[in-house]
Amino acid sequence: MMSETKSRNIKYILIGLLVLAIGAGFYGYKEYNRTAKDIATITPAFTTSSDAIIEEFTKSDSTANAKYLGKTLALNGNLKAIDKDENGFYTLVLGDTTSSTAVRCSMDSAHNSEATTLKEGTKINVKGICTGFNQDELGLGADIILNHSCINKSN
Repeated sequence: MMSETKSRNIKYILIGLLVLAIGAGFYGYKEYNRTAKDIATITPAFTTSSDAIIEEFTKSDSTANAKYLGKTLALNGNLKAIDKDENGFYTLVLGDTTSSTAVRCSMDSAHNSEATTLKEGTKINVKGICTGFNQDELGLGADIILNHSCINKSN
């Protein structure tokens, strides 16, 4: 027969495991059902022009990456081009029309329709998350990449 102390210890261990299992289940449920924050409601870490950020990345991409990578940016600039892929998603290209280097802003799916009313050659303000810099290795121009972008209405 088990002693009363051993029986009580086993009971406490089983209760502890049950509490851990319930906690892990709750955490898993919350993570599974988590949604991304709407980019339009996020305050940008940096506000600048597309020309200024292009200059920073061109001068020193490692320094600019350390400063901007993973941060929400609000950029104003000239809308150089509007690209639409085969799935109907838009990418806005900001920058000087005489330069091959640009900022490519992939529209967030919740804000994709905002791109339909834009006209190339106009000044716009875009907010998005900086995800990197594609170096110019073939003479085609470098690109600064912003994902989950939207038109920034809080200028």
